[in-house]
Order: sequence, then structure tokens, then C-alpha cells
Amino acid sequence: MTANISNRRILTQNLYKGEKILKEFKGEFPYLKSNTKYNVIIDRHKDDSKYESLLPLLRGQSQLSGLVMFQIRNAYNATPKKLDYLKQAVKYTKVANCQECAFLVHDKLEKAGIPSQNVRLNFEQKNGFDTAKNHAFTVIGMKEDADIANPHTWGKDAVIIDGWSNMVKRVQDGLEYIKQLFRFDPETENCVFSQHRDL
Repeated sequence: MTANISNRRILTQNLYKGEKILKEFKGEFPYLKSNTKYNVIIDRHKDDSKYESLLPLLRGQSQLSGLVMFQIRNAYNATPKKLDYLKQAVKYTKVANCQECAFLVHDKLEKAGIPSQNVRLNFEQKNGFDTAKNHAFTVIGMKEDADIANPHTWGKDAVIIDGWSNMVKRVQDGLEYIKQLFRFDPETENCVFSQHRDL
């Protein structure tokens, strides 16, 4: 009983830390646009007649954000002070995809002294073809001996912080949320987890 209370306390503390960091992130980088976020919205509503008149606008915003994101990535990959450039570019353009959000959230956690890992999730077709669907997010409270490729080993105290989708949840709930967001189909797709590269 005491161990369960202690475990719940650690999880609760990690959720609180995650919410605090996400609030700081959103305070510094409010109202971010993302071509991938627009694409998720378009995919979700492409057959809904209520969204018919909005879809061209969303597609245009996706293309515009994608062009800006392409320029930002080219520039920060070419500069030695990648993180400083990324912060400036995102503040100025208000454009960031999940990868950039994960880098910026990870930086805030690092400055707060909270160990974290950036994780990449690829949705791969079971027939071997790439779906081109992937997502990056940050995890705190992960067990030291965790296998990044297996979320079941991350531990009961692990929490996902996702600046891109404005979400903080314990791992099981967070992964379900992400799967629903990207319309994961367990019949045709696999989830493949890996360590996301550093900036």
C-alpha cells in the first residue's frame, strides 16, 4: 500500500512538472503554426461536408507553414548555435513542427534539472511501406534501464510532454492520444519507437 502511494506521488509530481514546463513553453512560444498539424486536421475532416469550404484555406496554411519550416530547418542545421537559432526563428515566425517543439521542451526541462528523453514514433505499414506518419515528443520519469523501443519498459512514472499537441499525460494515455490523433490503424500499421536525434 505504501509503495503504491509513493508511486502515485512520483507520477503526480511528474505530471505537475510536465504541466509547468508545457505552460512555460506555451508562454514563450504561443500560437504556433505547423504544416503537420494542419495536415492532421485536413486528414481528419477531408470527407466532412461541414469542412468543405475550410479545406482549401487549411491546405494553403499547411503549404505556407511547410515552406517556412523548410527554411528554418535548413538554417538551424547549418549553424553551430542550433538551439539559439531555433528559438529565435520559432519566436519570429511562430512556426514549429513536433520535432522543433520537442527540442524546445527538452531544453526547458534540461534548464530545470529534469532528466528527459526525446522520442520519435514512426507509424510503419505492416507490408513494409512507409506511411510518412511520424511524431516526436518528450518523456520524463523514464526508468534508467528503459528500452526506448519498448514503451512498456519506460516505467509507471513516465510522462509524455508534447508541446506540438499541447498535451501532458502518463505514457499509456499519451500514446493512445497520439495514435488517435494520427489515426493509427493497428490492422495495417506498427508503432516503432526510437531515440530522437539531438539538435
